[in-house]
Amino acid sequence: MTSHGPGPARLDPDPTGAGSLGARDEAAKLDPGMNSETGAPGDEPLIGDQPHLREDWQDIQAAFVDDPGGSVRRAADLAETVVRMLLDSAEARTRELRGEWDGGQADTEALRLALRRYRVFIDRLCVV
Repeated sequence: MTSHGPGPARLDPDPTGAGSLGARDEAAKLDPGMNSETGAPGDEPLIGDQPHLREDWQDIQAAFVDDPGGSVRRAADLAETVVRMLLDSAEARTRELRGEWDGGQADTEALRLALRRYRVFIDRLCVV
């Protein structure tokens, strides 16, 4: 890993066509849930927008004046819930990614595409 000034470290580009970790496919800009080359899931959020989580957070904040300690306890519980959701989603995605290539039958092109999908996934994890 190399560091490019302040901020998170980024992986250097490689000759496989996987690109730098911070790169985004043009199609992902238009449709963040799809990979431009394969139509496969790509840059979608790991847990997506969860309106009930936002509503819970608003309730926690609103209750702070009357019960500061209770609000902080509820915030801690909500944070743990979100972390569990994130971990479950990340683990499911890694299983899905491995299933796309692991088994010894993937050709070089399939492996190149798998590497690109891993790049997108790791990049997503780095900005969480």
